[in-house]
Amino acid sequence: MDGEGNNDNEKVKNLYRRPNVVVNSALTLQPATGLTIMPSCRFVGTRLKGLYDAGPATMPQYYTIDLYTAYNFTKQFRAFVDLRNITDQEYFDIIGYNSRRSNFTVGVSANF
Repeated sequence: MDGEGNNDNEKVKNLYRRPNVVVNSALTLQPATGLTIMPSCRFVGTRLKGLYDAGPATMPQYYTIDLYTAYNFTKQFRAFVDLRNITDQEYFDIIGYNSRRSNFTVGVSANF
């Protein structure tokens, strides 16, 4: 994505913090009855930093890999594990603000 605008009759790129490429990919697998495995990947390309952001003019690209797994014991009872940013990539969408590091969620769901 390339954005251009005019500022005092001068062409400037004005899509700050907007990556030139974003790819989201997910695959849902059901290898056995009741078991769901869903790996996913997100790639964000380079982007211009904001006008008043510190650091280099271009923010680097990054990727994250996630994995969601669930098992349905019955129609009413399900257990799941959701792993996020498995490779523990350190990235910044906005310089100076933390991003999500490697983390997980484990839970059960019951519908009566």
